[in-house]
Amino acid sequence: MSKPGPKRLPLAILKLRGSRHVANRKDEPQPDISIPAMPTFLNAPAKTEWKRLTKLLVNQQVLAETDRAALAMYCQSWGEYVALITEFNKNPEYVLDDGRKNPVMFLMDRACMRVAKLSAEFGLTPSSRGNVNPAAQDNVSGKSRFFDKR
Repeated sequence: MSKPGPKRLPLAILKLRGSRHVANRKDEPQPDISIPAMPTFLNAPAKTEWKRLTKLLVNQQVLAETDRAALAMYCQSWGEYVALITEFNKNPEYVLDDGRKNPVMFLMDRACMRVAKLSAEFGLTPSSRGNVNPAAQDNVSGKSRFFDKR
C-alpha cells in the first residue's frame, strides 16, 4: 500500500534545492551518474529522444543505470506518439465516415498520457522541476539561499 501525501523527492533533487532534509536521508541509495545502454527495441524517434534526453539528464546529475527501464518506457511512448501523429497527419479526420471516432486519436491520447506521466518522473515538466536550479546552487549556502540579493 502506498503512503499518503506527495511522492518522496530523490536525494539528488533535495541537494540541488539546498534542502535541510539532505542530512536526514543517509539511507537512500546513491547510484552512480551514468548513461545506460540504449535498448535495441526502440524505434527511430525513440532512439533520437533517448540520445537527446540522456545528455540532458546526465548534465543535470539525475540519470543512472538503474533508470534504464523507466527511460526506455518514456522514449518508447514518445516514439509511439510520433508514429501516431505521423499516421494521423496522412488522413486528419477526427470522426470517420461511419460516425466513429478515429481510433488513431484514442491511441495518440494514450501515448500522450504515458509520455506526460513519465516526463514528471524525470523532471521534464515545469511543475516537476519545481525549484531545481543546479547552476544557481554553486555559491549559495546556509540561510543566504532564502534571501534574494538584488
